[in-house]
Amino acid sequence: MAKQQLIESQIGIALGMHHAGSSQRAIAEQLGVTQSAVCQLLRKVKITTFKTRGPRRIYRRSTTDRDSRRIARLAMKFRRITLQDLTNRLDLNVSKKTIARRLKEVDIRKRIARTKPHLTLQHMEARLLWAREHQSWTIEQWAKVIWSDESSIQVGFDPRQTMVFRRPGEAMDADCLRPSFKSQRVNIMVWGCFAWNRLGPLIVCESGGIGSEEYIEILSEGLLSFVDDLLDSEEEIAVSVRQLSDITFM
Repeated sequence: MAKQQLIESQIGIALGMHHAGSSQRAIAEQLGVTQSAVCQLLRKVKITTFKTRGPRRIYRRSTTDRDSRRIARLAMKFRRITLQDLTNRLDLNVSKKTIARRLKEVDIRKRIARTKPHLTLQHMEARLLWAREHQSWTIEQWAKVIWSDESSIQVGFDPRQTMVFRRPGEAMDADCLRPSFKSQRVNIMVWGCFAWNRLGPLIVCESGGIGSEEYIEILSEGLLSFVDDLLDSEEEIAVSVRQLSDITFM
């Protein structure tokens, strides 16, 4: 049988009952332990020598409330600096682990910055206006829209992650994003389009990017042929397109 370990409160009860004249069997029954465990305890510990553990030590915080507010404020001001640089800038004579704990207390953590296309204020306003104008569109209306885009494989892409300090819900804030810009160094570029559940052709563009004339050729070769397929298709699709005026090209 495994040796039973009595906790501090049980030891105190056992010593008190023994001092009052209770038998070892009565003490064991009261504590729910074996009589041998009580016997071994009374051999080792006396009521005159038993000492309880002192109160738990309370550690003093190495930063004040004012320091904590300054840590959070500086992290929000310089979101992209490293935790070590933030610690050095604060000059509080504490470790970077302490700085991280103070930030965690106010729900600020170091996270990977989301990568999104760079938008000016005019871009944002125009996109918001467009979204509001189309927020009530039905599925049938969206199904008649042809979407297109170009995609390129770029040389010199930086795979390193950008880390920023942020709170929950701030992932899409402008100063928490990693802006992406279109590169002029391109190996290959392709153009494609789709409408609802129908895929259009995928066209490989000439190296060096495309200008207005090349784009017109792409639309003539890819978009117009796709429109003809939509108008002439005999396949059963979710939303029928019966005439050219039904189609919207984005």
